[in-house]
Amino acid sequence: MTVWRASWWRKRTAPLPAKSRATKIALWFALTVAVLAFAVATVGFGVAGSLGLRYAPHETATTTGTVTAAGVCGSRGAHPGTAEFTLDGVTYTTTATCDAKVGSTQRVQYDPLDPSHSNDSTGGSVIDFIIAAVALIVLIRVILSVISLHRTPILRRGHARL
Repeated sequence: MTVWRASWWRKRTAPLPAKSRATKIALWFALTVAVLAFAVATVGFGVAGSLGLRYAPHETATTTGTVTAAGVCGSRGAHPGTAEFTLDGVTYTTTATCDAKVGSTQRVQYDPLDPSHSNDSTGGSVIDFIIAAVALIVLIRVILSVISLHRTPILRRGHARL
C-alpha cells in the first residue's frame, strides 16, 4: 500500500492559518525593521570590505623600520605600536605589532608608488565580506517571511480558528 505525501509545492502553497489584525501589524512592523537593518548591514559591510582591499594588494616592497612606540596586547584597550621607516630621505610612520619592543626592528611592507600606505591588512576586509554575506542571506529569508505574511488571511470576527 502506497502512502500519498503532499509535494513540497503543495505544502508551500497550502492555505496559511489566519492571524489577527493586531498580530499582522506587529509582524509587518518587525519585518520592516529587520529588512531595513539587514539591507543597511549588507551594503555597509560590503562597502567597508571593498574599501579595505584598496591598498593591500599594492604593497609589494619591503624594508625594515624601527619601533618608536610599543603597543598593548591582550586587553580590552589593545592597540598596535608605531614604527618609522625611511625611504629616499623621507620618514614614514606605520603600525607595528603590539608585542614589539621600542628600538627593535620590524619588517614593513609598503606600496612603492605611495610609501605612506604600509602594513595595510586585508584581514578586516575578509571579515566585512563574511558579515555582508550573512546579512544578505538573512535579508533574503526575511523578505521571504514578508511574502509569507502577505499571503496570510486576516482572522475575521465570528470565524472560528482552525
